[in-house]
Amino acid sequence: MAFLKNLHQLASLTTDQKEDLHSLGVHSLEQLISLHAIPELRSLLADHLQRYGEDLKQLIHEAAANIDASLHATLTTLVDHPTIHGALQPSSTHFSGMKLFKRIVHEPSLPVSVNLLDKLPPVYNQGVRNTCCAFVTSEIHDYCTGNTESFSQEYAYWYAKQLDGKPSMNGTYLKYTTQAVAEYGQCLESQWPYNPEQAPASSPPGVDEAAAPYKLQWTALKPTDVISIKKSLADGNLVGVSIPAYASWVKSQACWLSGAVTLPLPQEPSIGGHAICLAGYQDDSSYPGGGYFIFRNSWGNIWGYKCALGAGNGTIPYQYIADLTWECFTNRHDGESGEHYESVNHEE
Repeated sequence: MAFLKNLHQLASLTTDQKEDLHSLGVHSLEQLISLHAIPELRSLLADHLQRYGEDLKQLIHEAAANIDASLHATLTTLVDHPTIHGALQPSSTHFSGMKLFKRIVHEPSLPVSVNLLDKLPPVYNQGVRNTCCAFVTSEIHDYCTGNTESFSQEYAYWYAKQLDGKPSMNGTYLKYTTQAVAEYGQCLESQWPYNPEQAPASSPPGVDEAAAPYKLQWTALKPTDVISIKKSLADGNLVGVSIPAYASWVKSQACWLSGAVTLPLPQEPSIGGHAICLAGYQDDSSYPGGGYFIFRNSWGNIWGYKCALGAGNGTIPYQYIADLTWECFTNRHDGESGEHYESVNHEE
């Protein structure tokens, strides 16, 4: 993934400090400047680099001197995005009784890169509502059927909220948006259009009958198993994941510009949860975990508006998924990879 200005242009940045930044997936001056612009993270960044006070300020000034002044003004403006609580963190009993597919001892032979973005429908925008899980589920359903009209995100979210036991709480779980589509199906967007501003008070008449023919079965993958996720993508299957969100990328203008999600700083607290649709991957030894996943977001074209993969898309390091993922679902393909997967309980 190419960036405008590489960290190697900073003469005062030591080799160890560059490696410390690379361990987060921070490769560019733009990312470093945006990270420092987030007030609550400055002390954590200072601890991570072991550069404090004027020493850290001087480093940031050096970085700023190497980029365009108008871009610097953008990078130092915080992003205030409201929809970061759409994916709820699962409890310890969330997966009780659920069967997850887990990689067995040997690894499959996988291509070094996969990119399914060109087969996806146009970029969606969930607006100000916490409905990302429904958008990911619908994206995968759209992809599997090849419909010219998308399925109703409103339908998937409405019925997930009937199932998740938290009717008064905004957001839900991929477990329940996928369960809703598996059990009830999903009507088309024209039959229940999405409202990006507010939730509906009731369901329209006739949507259950319209949804019933469009059911999709799902496979739950072990959330942190990068190889299983890569194998699913290599087989041509999209993968939905829910992850904790952090200010270091949610509030970063560099992240919104490039679409490149970075790992949280050590000791950085989560500020919510989000669900994204993984649509490919790229092995790259310069990234944490040895590469990154390609994903489609549901924040419209303002997300990743200069992403090399196209506006609305992004990348996330393998290590982020390996360390932090909460849930992971793909459309069911039990018979495709029997030599590589076995069905196991989550507790195993």
